[in-house]
Amino acid sequence: MKDSPVWYLPHHPVFHPQKPGKARVVFDFAATFEGTSLNDQLLQGPYLPNELLGVVIRFQKEPIAMVADVEGMFYQVQVAPNECNALRFLWWPNDDLSKEPLDYQMLVHLFGAMLSPSCASFYLKKTASDNQGDFDVETITTLKIL
Repeated sequence: MKDSPVWYLPHHPVFHPQKPGKARVVFDFAATFEGTSLNDQLLQGPYLPNELLGVVIRFQKEPIAMVADVEGMFYQVQVAPNECNALRFLWWPNDDLSKEPLDYQMLVHLFGAMLSPSCASFYLKKTASDNQGDFDVETITTLKIL
């Protein structure tokens, strides 16, 4: 979209000693330009996940507890097309900084954005509601209380 705000996110790789040869790209939503960051411009949204105390109590109710990778969940939630220009970044192919960078934009929510947790939680619950006829009642109920 031509009139939508444009923001370039700085990013860098993060390496984990237990995962040699694998880098995770981290986008910095808190990086400032002219005194503001993208996170400063975003609404956080309501806190939709359950409180930690409730989660811990429910872990004790059943013999099996499950956890999920929230970071991976964000990548399943698309950003509205008119908002993707605010998620731009530059990429240098083959790490060659002497060449012109390529201009990309993310189409999904990213870990680190202030609004990503509430968006991901909202759409998980909406997906459960929209597809309740395809799954058993216990699955839908579980997703709605997450």
